[in-house]
Amino acid sequence: MKNKSIYILALAAIAVSYSVLEVLLVKKGIYSSSGTATLWTIVFAILVAFWTQADAKERKIEPPYEYSFFVFLFWPVVLPYHLIKTRGVEGLVQFFGFAALAFLPSICGLYTYVYFAKAS
Repeated sequence: MKNKSIYILALAAIAVSYSVLEVLLVKKGIYSSSGTATLWTIVFAILVAFWTQADAKERKIEPPYEYSFFVFLFWPVVLPYHLIKTRGVEGLVQFFGFAALAFLPSICGLYTYVYFAKAS
């Protein structure tokens, strides 16, 4: 398995796990702390930074030394740049996939809240 695939699988696994946690907590009327959301944001940004570094190495692109740090801090801006530069329009579609993973736990929690608020 390629190094890039491990980061994507980790991102997907953690996003799904956190989404399930959000759904279960909202069903019980408990809300996750802001620290949990902050931790998810940091872990997501770190994994995306590692993924872009592995992707650049695989494509034989020499990014600047600080590139991964910039991806970590500004992934909503730098990641689409990287993906579009390396893949063209297909990169934009991939960016929406990354964004969907980033917001999946929040959307699942919100959907569960709305669904169960209407049911009661």
